[in-house]
Amino acid sequence: MKKSINIIFIILTTILAFSLTACTSTEFNRVKDECVQIAGMVKGENNYFILDTYPEEYNNLSSEMREWLKSTTAENTLKAIKYANEELGFSGALYDKMLKTNSLMGRQTEENEKYKVSWTYHPSNGLEVTYEIK
Repeated sequence: MKKSINIIFIILTTILAFSLTACTSTEFNRVKDECVQIAGMVKGENNYFILDTYPEEYNNLSSEMREWLKSTTAENTLKAIKYANEELGFSGALYDKMLKTNSLMGRQTEENEKYKVSWTYHPSNGLEVTYEIK
């Protein structure tokens, strides 16, 4: 009897863990997809994505095209970062911390129950933010 209760407990725990992972992944992908709509470009795989106010790919463009895209890209990416922070359950203060980061601070991180976010800033490369499922 005790053995069957243990087996049932293990099965229920496994089902619950799988359900929570599936919900987290679905929520994360929904946010990632919306960030693509807002920012126009998102890098990353299944369990992480990156928002970059000055994408590396811009280095291959002509200087005129780069300058033309730069301000619009930065503005839209900042909107996407603010959206992702809110939707993934980070405090409103996080966005302010990100905007006040300077190149001397290095990579910064913050976590909540489900997600981890890290960011870095450099005057030449802009703000780059990485969101990950824990």
